[in-house]
Amino acid sequence: MVLYSILNYMKIISDTEMTEQDILQCLELDKVVYGDQYVVTLQQVLEWKTVNPDIHVKVKDGDKVVAYTNISPVTEQCYEKIKGGDFIDTAITADMLVPYERGKLHSVYFSSVVVHPDYQSGDVFFVIYNAVFNKLLSLAEDGIFIRRIIADAVSEKGSRLCRLFGMQKLKSSDHNSMLYEVQMLPPKFRVASALTKRLFDIYQAHLAK
Repeated sequence: MVLYSILNYMKIISDTEMTEQDILQCLELDKVVYGDQYVVTLQQVLEWKTVNPDIHVKVKDGDKVVAYTNISPVTEQCYEKIKGGDFIDTAITADMLVPYERGKLHSVYFSSVVVHPDYQSGDVFFVIYNAVFNKLLSLAEDGIFIRRIIADAVSEKGSRLCRLFGMQKLKSSDHNSMLYEVQMLPPKFRVASALTKRLFDIYQAHLAK
């Protein structure tokens, strides 16, 4: 499903429509941007998707994946491991993920913001930022709420996106990255647009129930 179009040629695509070819493009993008340290296997991603088929958001330019992000609800034990600073997403196994459920407050790992080098000088990071909030808004409108989000930023651009989101720096990790966290209930994320204000109001209303 195309969530919305950007500049008439780029599209945000939901994870439920992600093909195996899209996944392979994402893995190649990881190698280009991060190197081998942060590359997972196709089998890992397919196993993740058996637990929760809606953990990625992709930006496509035609048939080419030029950026994506991974937003995964994880077990409380996995979340605390990540918070410890010595855990990277290549170690995530399917049993560390959880499906989205109404009535349950989820802990989420915001693990990847990957943008092809040819597109990093444009507005794609801002597009990803809006895509994340659109995803959270869609979940909230469906009665699915997030309690807290942790992110592992391996670049300054990733850190900037975390700060734009309103995430607070926790500490440096053991693998030369920076951990950030934000509480969603009560909502502590930054309200900087009509979109984020709408999400904030839905979370406030849920808190008041």
